[in-house]
Amino acid sequence: MAKKRAGEGSGMALIIFLICFVLLSLILAITTYIGFSGQEEKEKAAKAAKDEAAQVTKDKDWQRFQATSPGNTWASRRRAWTRPS
Repeated sequence: MAKKRAGEGSGMALIIFLICFVLLSLILAITTYIGFSGQEEKEKAAKAAKDEAAQVTKDKDWQRFQATSPGNTWASRRRAWTRPS
């Protein structure tokens, strides 16, 4: 077997550093995965809220159009309700 030289005592430190690096990398990967796992549900909820707001705006615009269109005035409805003589 080969004899150890005086300057080659850093093997244990290198192994400890490597083990710490691997463990920290795994911990970072797991926490990142857990952190981003709920992102898709948040995007779906945001899209649903945006679609609902667009539908409310569309309904409001339609109601405003119906209320201000020339055929839906109070006078035109009154003429339609009166009996012809």
